[in-house]
Amino acid sequence: MPRSPATPASDDPARLVSAANACADSRPAEAERLYARALVRAPSDVEALVGHARVCLQLGKLAEAMGSLEAALARAPEEPRANLLFGKLALRLREPALAVQHFQRLLHAQPDSEAGRAALAHAFAAQGRAEEALRLVGGLIELNPHSELAWLTAGIVQEQLRRDEGAAEAYEAALEVAPRSPAARYHRAFLRLRAGDFAAGWRDYEARFDAGFVPRAPSQAPQWDGQDSGHLVVFAEQGFGDAIQFARFVPMAAARVKRLTLVAPAPLVDLFARSLGVTVIAAGAGLPRHDSHISLMSLPHALALGASCVSWSGPYLHAPASLPASLALPRNEGRRRVGLVWATSPAHPTEATPYTRRSCLLRDLAPLLDRADIDWFSLQIGPAAREIETADWQSRITDLSPRLGSFDATAAVVAQLDAVVSVDTAVAHLAGALGRPLHLLLPHAANWQWQRGEQTSWYPGAALHRQFHPGDWTGAVASVGVALREAVVAAPAPV
Repeated sequence: MPRSPATPASDDPARLVSAANACADSRPAEAERLYARALVRAPSDVEALVGHARVCLQLGKLAEAMGSLEAALARAPEEPRANLLFGKLALRLREPALAVQHFQRLLHAQPDSEAGRAALAHAFAAQGRAEEALRLVGGLIELNPHSELAWLTAGIVQEQLRRDEGAAEAYEAALEVAPRSPAARYHRAFLRLRAGDFAAGWRDYEARFDAGFVPRAPSQAPQWDGQDSGHLVVFAEQGFGDAIQFARFVPMAAARVKRLTLVAPAPLVDLFARSLGVTVIAAGAGLPRHDSHISLMSLPHALALGASCVSWSGPYLHAPASLPASLALPRNEGRRRVGLVWATSPAHPTEATPYTRRSCLLRDLAPLLDRADIDWFSLQIGPAAREIETADWQSRITDLSPRLGSFDATAAVVAQLDAVVSVDTAVAHLAGALGRPLHLLLPHAANWQWQRGEQTSWYPGAALHRQFHPGDWTGAVASVGVALREAVVAAPAPV
């Protein structure tokens, strides 16, 4: 593989770290490899350890970040960046008390650190102390009303409290003190998109690259501007759910160019290739020659869709026409077949606070599982799937995780179900894209696409069930139970 222009030819640790620092925000995967090379030659280099931890945290590699930070802090216990990153990692691991300890250690070494105070505010919010977090940030703003970071933190915490007006004022204040701030535009995008101001929201959302929240697509070709082009390559980005939600725009883009290739995660390739009518290749495979490129979630902006982005013309993904015997679900007379998903990836940033945490525990759904008129099928994958066995609920729930090797297989199962009950995961987006009935369990401060009501324009077949109080699923689960009973009355289960 050709060496990147920024990659030093030698294995000198200092040069490797310098090169890694230069590309850490824009190309974190490349930076991770450079830091790793430096650590082979200098395993105790604190600069390399901290840099490696930072990009691993950005890439969601929490175990690797933990290893590097533990090594850095063993060498330099008071190192400010290491303590800041360890605290942020602790938040991702749902250990806010530990995060507070490391942020306070940072502030002991650097009492005037704005980054330390802002991080401590996030830790307070993660402990459910959002009002205290706002007071802390308010004090920071009083000390320095020109602090972009302080205004950004105030906006983020107010969003968690669902105070969108206050959050908007904070982001505007951040842009007053830093008019070119990509982070402020990025966060403002979510408020605008949630409110249905799509044209302005998509424009702001382009700031995600400059803000360092999303890596740029790996292409040297020009960015597509929505006009006629020869061969356009579209790169899926972020999570599986994001790719599924925005796949609806691929055929629109394909209609404007001579040829379109979609680069997607391998588990989505078969589903997308069959459904979207374009060539789909797995991420990491060699790229074909192309004339222009674009990231998938930039399509609504490039297509200038505005509010029409949520126009629904029917399901845009389709399950396989032939059903493998291993995926065929039994139908018991008088009983509905309902799918169940209760956890997302613990590495997702939303999992750091009770206001935004998407996942629940299987036991939180216990009030639903004794229904005599429902056969439950678990679509949960990953470590959380083991909760079925831990709770000794194998007789209540059929665990399908060993059969779900791709989203094509999951789509084949979802197509047979009468409904899906899910937290905010890729399976929820899949059910929506397939046009299947969906009961979506949402945290107190849900993602922008779920807006604020009981329905979303993105998936008309979805019913939204929100937490009444941060971290408490009781009311949302009870709401699902009522909806399932009403569905039975409206349309009894097929025989």
